[in-house]
Amino acid sequence: MLNSARSANAELGITGLLIYHEGCFLQVLEGEKDALGACYKKIQKDGRHTSFIELANEASTGRLFSAWWMAYRDFGELGEYQRKQLVDIRDLAAKAGSGTMVENLKVNAIMLAFLSTFRDLDMAG
Repeated sequence: MLNSARSANAELGITGLLIYHEGCFLQVLEGEKDALGACYKKIQKDGRHTSFIELANEASTGRLFSAWWMAYRDFGELGEYQRKQLVDIRDLAAKAGSGTMVENLKVNAIMLAFLSTFRDLDMAG
């Protein structure tokens, strides 16, 4: 599945990060709005994927993962600080569907801090 995603992302000009933890995935996708929309719809239609929570959907001035069509990390490969942040994101995201604006702002702040820890890392795995 990862190799297929990398090939599809390369064709669409999409870059990003995929992290696996306890049966759940955190996925970050970066690219042009139309390409991202098409990719997201394709993922939603894929029967292997269920229980989506979209944490953010916003324009950015640059890409964090421009060198990787789809970088991948397992939870165990993350540093202690990253693991704590990922658990915090998961816990807050579980509330996001019916959460308050404050909870969503918390998710966004933790997510941005979490993603910034991946700058300049070798994500070729």
